Amino acid sequence: MSTAYIMGIVVGVLVAVILALIIYKLTGNPWKGYYDERQELIRGRGYKYACFTLLILMAVDMLIEVTGFIDKLPVANEAIMFIFIITGVLVYAIYSIMHDAYLGIGQNGKSYTVMILFIVVVNLLSAVMSIRSDDVFAGGKFSTGVCIQLVCVVAFAAVLIAMWARKAQIKKQEALEDAMEKAEEAMMDASGDALGEAEDSNEES
Repeated sequence: MSTAYIMGIVVGVLVAVILALIIYKLTGNPWKGYYDERQELIRGRGYKYACFTLLILMAVDMLIEVTGFIDKLPVANEAIMFIFIITGVLVYAIYSIMHDAYLGIGQNGKSYTVMILFIVVVNLLSAVMSIRSDDVFAGGKFSTGVCIQLVCVVAFAAVLIAMWARKAQIKKQEALEDAMEKAEEAMMDASGDALGEAEDSNEES
């Protein structure tokens, strides 16, 4: 393990602690909140899907080890296991996000976005530092440390994209509902005007 990699981990941890303290100071406790009954049900379903995904991937890992295919892969088994675990976490996170159950009621979404973005940036910088120091391959395989860093970048970026996509979807739905309400009001106003004109014509006749 290179000095640059160790220093990257140490600096990353220190900056993460400082960032968490700053966010807590500016926004209060971003983790304070609760999940309603619907959210709890969705989160439970997300855990179930994540568990099934992880079980399937564990079976795949056992299969590639038994068949010896693991030796032909460009990454170590530790990196593969980490990828499988992160995949299970992603299944839960994205499912919960798309069903509005990732963040609890009262929790600060902006604080979570900042922290996730920070994790992406730190891991990306650490990976770049490792690559620049030629700490990319070890024992003929892709470095486990660099692989984990890049997987973290992709995984947390996927969570961010899912959160932004869901937010945009909600805004689009709200805009559509507002447009439909305005159209209904316009139709009711037009119907009322037409009915009033018909009554006036009847009185004149």
